Amino acid sequence: MDDKEKRFERAKETALNFLTHSMRTEEQVRKRLGDKGFVSEEADYVIAFLKEFGYIDDFEYAVSYIEYAAGKGHGARRIKDEMRRRGIDRNTIEDAFYEHENRASEFGSKVASEEERAFAEALRIVSGKEIDDKIIAKTGRRLKTLGYESGVIYSAVGKLMKMKGNGDDDFE
Repeated sequence: MDDKEKRFERAKETALNFLTHSMRTEEQVRKRLGDKGFVSEEADYVIAFLKEFGYIDDFEYAVSYIEYAAGKGHGARRIKDEMRRRGIDRNTIEDAFYEHENRASEFGSKVASEEERAFAEALRIVSGKEIDDKIIAKTGRRLKTLGYESGVIYSAVGKLMKMKGNGDDDFE
């Protein structure tokens, strides 16, 4: 085995070790290999190997990440931004959102809409507190931090304002 083959094998071992901890995107593996001193040709070889044997798949990664992040209450904008930071292209992200919805409906589970998730988070924030302008503003800021679009935030805040107007202040 010559030096070039040895470097390819070391690059492959490095990538496989990196993948043992969790799913990774192609971009994350490339960056890791670069950080470890492997050149582009070696990274290309390893990426091709990993894809061929199903060790990395940006589409499946994106679908899994959507399930994880949506479960934590994150909005679509925040999820998309985070996936782009991880090196997933826009088309793959959009396809993954579509696939996520299809998988959920295929198994009969009800996927809460973005508005429903935002309002549920808003209710969690105000739970047991008097609904006043201060708590409504705090809720809006929190929803923005979670990555919800402004229209979704306005809808959730609007519902809270209606509750405030109806006197439904203290609820558990």
